[in-house]
Amino acid sequence: MKVSTDGCVQGAWAARQCRAHSVNNVLDIGTGTGLLSLMLAQELPDAIITALEIDQDAFLQAKDNFGQSPWKERLCIRHVPVQEFAATESGAYGDLQDKFDFIICNPPFFHNQLPSLKEERKLARHSFSLRKEEL
Repeated sequence: MKVSTDGCVQGAWAARQCRAHSVNNVLDIGTGTGLLSLMLAQELPDAIITALEIDQDAFLQAKDNFGQSPWKERLCIRHVPVQEFAATESGAYGDLQDKFDFIICNPPFFHNQLPSLKEERKLARHSFSLRKEEL
């Protein structure tokens, strides 16, 4: 998916909120290319960010983006749906049993609408794989 103005505004707003509340442990649900995680890593020098992504291509893109960033030591990406994510698993930064200080998600926007013909757009923008109730 392309980077959008909405995504940039959401990332800037989230970073401001996190700075104001001393956030150190972030979960990014449906990270896509990793834009929001990267923005938060840039603005929160002590934060550990765990990102989840279910689309294989987006996961690989985010993993590459994280690996090329100056904050790669604080970014962890998992190729798993949030419904299967177990915060009790050991991650790249040790035991993830602690609660997250902040959860960010660029949720599916469309409910009960005609889905996109492109599978990756349908997955990212419609609520088929992540209903509001689950989130």
